Amino acid sequence: MTGVPRMIWALALLILVVPGLNVFAVLAAAYVAGCAPGAETCGVFAPGMLFKAALDMAWFVGATIPLTIGLTILAGLGAVLGGHPLKAALSVLLLPLVALLLPVAAVWATAYGDSCMVNEGGVGDCVLWGEPMGASFHMAAVAPWLAFWYAPYAAGGAAIAGLAGWFVRPAQT
Repeated sequence: MTGVPRMIWALALLILVVPGLNVFAVLAAAYVAGCAPGAETCGVFAPGMLFKAALDMAWFVGATIPLTIGLTILAGLGAVLGGHPLKAALSVLLLPLVALLLPVAAVWATAYGDSCMVNEGGVGDCVLWGEPMGASFHMAAVAPWLAFWYAPYAAGGAAIAGLAGWFVRPAQT
């Protein structure tokens, strides 16, 4: 895959996956700085504020259905035009789920004790590293339901993208 199709696929991949990985980068930096998940602040580093901002961006990308589906279709289209039907099918199948489940995994990795209960009703407020997380944490309880919504469409879209990739062949130069 070369040229424009590769750039289209890579751009869609980056937009969908990087925000979720960014949440883990903040989490890793907090652990390196010696900050264990908890309500107390952690020095001057302020990982709570950074974690919440990264988490909000990841939720924006992964839980905004038109954006996620549009970028997924763009990634599949880039792979089809590049002549990679398997990459197209896997992109359409996995990218929306990865974009949604990476922040879920980050929240569950940082939820601590009984004082920080993540729930669908948004009851309670988790404070992580001195920063109130609010709905950013509670979204992790709702997001798996979106995965159930994405999954059938992703499977159908993957089949269509894979088949389209076999019939659409890029011009040989």
